[in-house]
Amino acid sequence: MRRTRFLIVAVLVCSFPTVSAVCTGRATYRVTFTSLWTSTSHPRQFPGNAHWSGLVGGSHNRMYTMWQPGGKSTTGMKNMAEFGTQSTLLNEMRAQGSKTLDTLALGGIGSGGTASGDLDVDSSHSLVSLVSMIAPSPDWFAGVHGLDLCDQTTWRQSRTVDLFPYDA
Repeated sequence: MRRTRFLIVAVLVCSFPTVSAVCTGRATYRVTFTSLWTSTSHPRQFPGNAHWSGLVGGSHNRMYTMWQPGGKSTTGMKNMAEFGTQSTLLNEMRAQGSKTLDTLALGGIGSGGTASGDLDVDSSHSLVSLVSMIAPSPDWFAGVHGLDLCDQTTWRQSRTVDLFPYDA
């Protein structure tokens, strides 16, 4: 997958109390995707009908990889990157059994828009992978893979991640 530079931000904000805790039990994070890609921020060659597919992904353990740069795409990742469809990717994740804990599927996001949803993690499933198709494009997407929300022994209170586009 080829990496191209864009300005995109996704914010993961913890929605449990701010008291530090050992990475045990379950935590719920508020995931917020904020698109900074607008005709104002990118005035040259900004496409008509620019938008994002719904953000899709979930929490998992180290035995599962939803996607990784340079890796071979599954059918679900291919369908998401080309058409913005979430169902096959969600079904692939759910079929992993104990390797995954929770999934997230949000609606489409307009240029400059925002979407949010909750995602659960636990001590066995502290990694998060999320993706969104960039449109219009043949098969570009932006995302994060294997983001660990456990900082050795403490759940991260929040995490902001700049996302970069990839070519599926």
